[in-house]
Amino acid sequence: MSNSLVVREVCKDVWTFSCPFSVFGVIPIGGRSTAIRLRNGDVWVLPSTPLCHSTRAKLDELGPVKYIISPNSGHWTFVGEFKRAYPEATLAGLTGPQMVADKCPVKFDGVTASTQSDLDLGFEDEIWYRFFAGHRTHDIAFLHVASGTLITADRDLIINVP
Repeated sequence: MSNSLVVREVCKDVWTFSCPFSVFGVIPIGGRSTAIRLRNGDVWVLPSTPLCHSTRAKLDELGPVKYIISPNSGHWTFVGEFKRAYPEATLAGLTGPQMVADKCPVKFDGVTASTQSDLDLGFEDEIWYRFFAGHRTHDIAFLHVASGTLITADRDLIINVP
């Protein structure tokens, strides 16, 4: 499997990092991480891919990584790598304590299980989210308000809404 990373600026202040990788070193899949530069220059990251040298270099170029978000019970695999690289960043799990207790070995700074009002980390006025509890992994859709970009983690979908 190729280890090629594709970094793309989707729109102003929103980047994607698409990368193929293998689960257990055998099952070829891939993912797409997303980074958003906030108005104050801090960076919000949804890590769905490994933190390779190229990803880290681009994130460091964008600004200080302030938030690392684990959006659902299927996307916590790489948060530890990102937290080790950016120990000052806030690591937030947006799926509730069950995911953290059962699967993820990384200590979260904040966890919420239902609505945006449950969490106040400092990015909520720029990145809104909606929790879909009925979905199999309890998916969340994020909206970057300034650009109108909608991000869903489970389908690695990025939609720019004019």
